Amino acid sequence: MGNLLSTNPSTTASIPTQGTTTTQGTTTTQGTTTTQGTTPTQGTTPTQGITPTAAPTVPPTTTIPLINQQLAQNIIDLQNNIIKTAQANINAANQINLGGNTSVEGFAIQQQSPDLYQTPLYIAPNGSPELDDYIAAYNKSVALLDDPNRMTQANFEAYVHLQDNKIAQLQSAISSFPTNTSPQNNPIRSIKNLKTSVSLNLEPYPDPATQTNLPSYYAGNGAPTYPNYLIYANNGCLQYSPNDSANKTPAAWSVRPCNSNLAGQRFNMQQINNMDKYNALITNPNNASYKITDPNSSIFGFYVVNPEGYNEQCLQLNGDGLSVMPCNMDSSQRFKPYYHSIKP
Repeated sequence: MGNLLSTNPSTTASIPTQGTTTTQGTTTTQGTTTTQGTTPTQGTTPTQGITPTAAPTVPPTTTIPLINQQLAQNIIDLQNNIIKTAQANINAANQINLGGNTSVEGFAIQQQSPDLYQTPLYIAPNGSPELDDYIAAYNKSVALLDDPNRMTQANFEAYVHLQDNKIAQLQSAISSFPTNTSPQNNPIRSIKNLKTSVSLNLEPYPDPATQTNLPSYYAGNGAPTYPNYLIYANNGCLQYSPNDSANKTPAAWSVRPCNSNLAGQRFNMQQINNMDKYNALITNPNNASYKITDPNSSIFGFYVVNPEGYNEQCLQLNGDGLSVMPCNMDSSQRFKPYYHSIKP
């Protein structure tokens, strides 16, 4: 054992050889020399086996041991084994079928095979406390799917759940689309021109005597014919002024601030379903050539829009813009109604 340092400042820094006597400032005999300048305790003869004063006791420090390399590798190997086991079961499940070709987007509805789950999902305890805690947690996570039949059923139910969600989302999107049906008491709110495919929004005024679900204060707009409509255009409403022969004023149309009490801003619609009604509206001699003699020469069911009190005048929309002209049943005067407003 090597030299022991004393904690007593009055003792020497070295232990003399057995059997020698050390005196202050002297040299020991038998060839052993103490370190110059050291002063042993006066009158003290060191003997073999003298133990110096013990060092003060330091309280032990508690530390958490780091995971060793072998334990870390064991956990990694265990995780890899879990992944391989799960993948093997998935691969086995995908190779089994009912004998037919029943499948839904790649998910086969499969009959259980006795060798489907040859590799167990559960892991036996390892004997190591650290690994056993990990294994216990893993086994609990697969406890609900320990039955192979139930695992296949759970996979299928999850797939069906996802498909149901997709269907619900599609149905919700479809229900939000504007429809062009005409439910009871639902007025026309827009029209599309069959020549230009341009749509115009309308403000409908239904018949207060026959229309239901109307506000209690609604009493119509004083028109002789219902329903009638305001036609929105250029931040206003279309207004028609008929020909005034007395004052030699021709018919005119313009866009004015909307006012349903003005007869010139109220328009009516009628559907053309047959040849007789088609020809009846063509009264201007200049348009006589537009009349038809063969009902198969036109597709009926379209609508025409007339200023209130002037059925021989038709709303027209073409490359020249919006106007009111004598009816000729041209495609520029044909419209299709919609039961919802068109967003700008």
